[in-house]
Amino acid sequence: MIKNIREGIPVVIEVINKTLQNDHVIDVIPVNKHRHYLLKTKKGMTYYYTYKRKFFMSFGKIFNFKGIGDSVNEEYMDFARTVKADAFIFLYPKGDVYIAPVQEAYDFARRNDTIRVTKSNEMTYSFPVRMLRSWK
Repeated sequence: MIKNIREGIPVVIEVINKTLQNDHVIDVIPVNKHRHYLLKTKKGMTYYYTYKRKFFMSFGKIFNFKGIGDSVNEEYMDFARTVKADAFIFLYPKGDVYIAPVQEAYDFARRNDTIRVTKSNEMTYSFPVRMLRSWK
């Protein structure tokens, strides 16, 4: 069981290196006070890595879609787009690694009106779990 983002760094790097057989991670850059990381590969791919405790279980109920989803705070979505990150990488406690292309997630939320202000007053971009691609 992976308990936090730092514990997951080696797991995510291993998954990226295995998945991108002819590429590998060469740089790990902390962002958001070490709560997230940018992972850069030799061939120029950039991934925005974050640790998630669980999926967004009420996605379907809130947005009138079938199933569960995930979300990214507006601030991190904007940052990922600004640094031209290719995809978000989400790691979950059991070691499951999922990828969501940044632009795809952004476009989905805008097109389907799944942008909202949460109870904790954070603006989030949400998307269905079916958009995530499993990398492990």
